[in-house]
Amino acid sequence: HVDRVRLTEAGSLPREAKHQSGSHVLIVACGSHSATSAPTTTQVESRATLTQRPERVARVRNPVELWSIGHSNHGPERFVELLQRHGIEAVADVRSQPYSRFSPHFRQSALRQLLAEAGLGYVFLGRELGGRPPEPVLYDDAGNVLYDQLAQTQRFADGLRRLLDGAAKQRVAMMCSEEDPAHCHRRLLITRALLAEQTPPTVMHIRSDGRLVPESELQRCDTNSEQQLTFFGDDGGE
Repeated sequence: HVDRVRLTEAGSLPREAKHQSGSHVLIVACGSHSATSAPTTTQVESRATLTQRPERVARVRNPVELWSIGHSNHGPERFVELLQRHGIEAVADVRSQPYSRFSPHFRQSALRQLLAEAGLGYVFLGRELGGRPPEPVLYDDAGNVLYDQLAQTQRFADGLRRLLDGAAKQRVAMMCSEEDPAHCHRRLLITRALLAEQTPPTVMHIRSDGRLVPESELQRCDTNSEQQLTFFGDDGGE
């Protein structure tokens, strides 16, 4: 049994959450749980320069599990069913723009309401972890995002910390629009940056048919992929 932790509108967390033994890993979306209080928006923005090398992500309790999902063109009921099938308790939206032209139920306000009605939390992390940053310097001449440089910004490091802090307390799925994680920045950028940390989480991808695919399995499949080898190289394409 799990005592739910209520998300505030800003997605922040209470300092502590009660739990009972025998439950699944307890996680809640993306608030601060470290000994150091979370920085204010002004402090974060003042540090989120492109030239400053970020601090390492705060260490969290192990083992930490994190899920990913792409909303694709799922209907609202199907999307919620996929989350509930895997015991997800909160969604971290990592889209740069939290809108959908073809599926209005995945626009931010509608999605937040849909999840709330299902008893699930929601937090927006697209500013920190989105795959389309606003700075022109983070793109090459062909318009591809330079993931290696984006991963070095303080803003991105702050987003990773919030994601891991949440994943230490509740079952969180990071969500983008692309169904296949092999073609989405939630894997090509966020997951790989997480796995480069000293205490990496276990990442699992929820597919449209309900299968759960571990990141370790995908890594075995693309060991010889050029995309795998050049991810943090000069090309940085999304």
